Amino acid sequence: MPNATVNLIPIPAKSRPTRCEGPHCQMPIYKVPHPATGRQHPVSVNVAIDERCTWPTDTAPGLGVSHFADCPDAQLFRSRRGAGAARGAQ
Repeated sequence: MPNATVNLIPIPAKSRPTRCEGPHCQMPIYKVPHPATGRQHPVSVNVAIDERCTWPTDTAPGLGVSHFADCPDAQLFRSRRGAGAARGAQ
């Protein structure tokens, strides 16, 4: 049963994953424009959080969840103003 409280984020077709920069994570993520701000936002395909998540293909978009919901290092990427990332934090 889908989790009704999770917002699914569209991942455009032909998107290629990168790795999370968190030292304990390294999950594959997609960086897509945040719908509200237009800034790049990390998105995970995690069916454990929502079974509706799907990987994008060359011809079809995918669906994911905010990577902040499943990253063990999420706190490293938060700042007091809510913007920016603690890159290189170890």
